[in-house]
Amino acid sequence: ICDSDGIAYVIIANETKIGFTHIYTVKTARHYAYINGYEDGTVRPEAPITRAETATIFYRLMSEESHNIFASETNPYSDIDDNAWYRDEVLVLTSAGIFNGYPDRSFKPDQTITKEEFIKVTSRFFSGVKPDGSIYAESTDSWSDRDISEEYLLSLFCDSTLSDAKNLLTRAEAIAIINYALGRDNISEKLHEGMVTWIDNTDPDMWYYYAIQEATNSHEYTCGEREIWTGILSLDIFE
Repeated sequence: ICDSDGIAYVIIANETKIGFTHIYTVKTARHYAYINGYEDGTVRPEAPITRAETATIFYRLMSEESHNIFASETNPYSDIDDNAWYRDEVLVLTSAGIFNGYPDRSFKPDQTITKEEFIKVTSRFFSGVKPDGSIYAESTDSWSDRDISEEYLLSLFCDSTLSDAKNLLTRAEAIAIINYALGRDNISEKLHEGMVTWIDNTDPDMWYYYAIQEATNSHEYTCGEREIWTGILSLDIFE
């Protein structure tokens, strides 16, 4: 969803408009990285992702204005210390109605998240959004019916029987789902020589190679049949 000011927005469940960090212009656009690698040069695509890490991803996709709107000094969770690195991220996502805890007042930040749980959070965050630009836009005549509903995401990212929906989600799978929701999954095979690379993401034939490069590099791009990178941005949204 794009407003006249050129900022892409999503409408979450409580009908509050959240501005992305993704700013669009007429002829070019910018995509910002929303996930980090590790100090050892790895990005660990096949490692499971935790609930705290999940909250951090969605927090990074929100604008600073949205952070301020949903900032909360009330910590409802018994297992989140006020000094925890993910405290603000979890509380903002909770305040926004995107990510909930458990009936016993725990959040279980270090617990790995399942595909089903991640998709539930994704569908809440991107409620009502249709991911224009996705590769799936070219694969169906009924694209107008495709959205970020929980049911549709489950059909895309779980097997036909949904038997693996309870399986733990990997970092690469989380990135694939987010890239789809953002319309950032239709990428040209020609990236940019100045991009950040990872020692465990070097094989372009791996299904997640381009998805991870897209999510970990801030870049300018143009849109044709595919997204074409035109430059690397030295912006760090994690500072």
